[in-house]
Amino acid sequence: MLQSSVREEEDAALVFLHRQLYPMAKQFVLNHGGAKEDAEDVLQEAMIAFFKMARMRKLPEQLKVEAYVFTICKNKWYRKAKANSRLDTSTLSDASGIDIPDEDVRIKATIEDEKEYFLNILQHRLGAVCYKVLVYFYYENRKMKEIAQLLSYSNEQVAKNKKSQCMSKLKDLVQEEPSLVKAFKV
Repeated sequence: MLQSSVREEEDAALVFLHRQLYPMAKQFVLNHGGAKEDAEDVLQEAMIAFFKMARMRKLPEQLKVEAYVFTICKNKWYRKAKANSRLDTSTLSDASGIDIPDEDVRIKATIEDEKEYFLNILQHRLGAVCYKVLVYFYYENRKMKEIAQLLSYSNEQVAKNKKSQCMSKLKDLVQEEPSLVKAFKV
């Protein structure tokens, strides 16, 4: 229904989605140091991002819309809360103590939004287990034995086999959609 060309149907779908998600978004933001207005802002931003992806037909197949939009909402709140805690009036300092102009902050936020979008696609297309295996191994540098324990596999070899299967699946995804790789080359 979101990909419909009939404006009334799109509006009705967005209103329905907003009604479904606002209580969860509000509770989440309030529980994590924000206000009701913050919840409304991040939910609107998440819905806009979702709507744009739907319009471009770039949503993963077989996705649970509410869960997907809520995930975007949570990620946007985490970034907003993190940015607000570091913002002074017009600049943001990076780890080196150098002030970064607002324009650079917006560019970095846009790049992070694109990465988040592609990570969400990867997570949905790879599946939760494969996504976890690859994140644990490549980004968190965990040992296969530890991954086996975290995922309740019977032994290290099962985790190695799963990682191999997941890498194969990831390579297939990248061949189908090369833009996934470009998103992480910044």
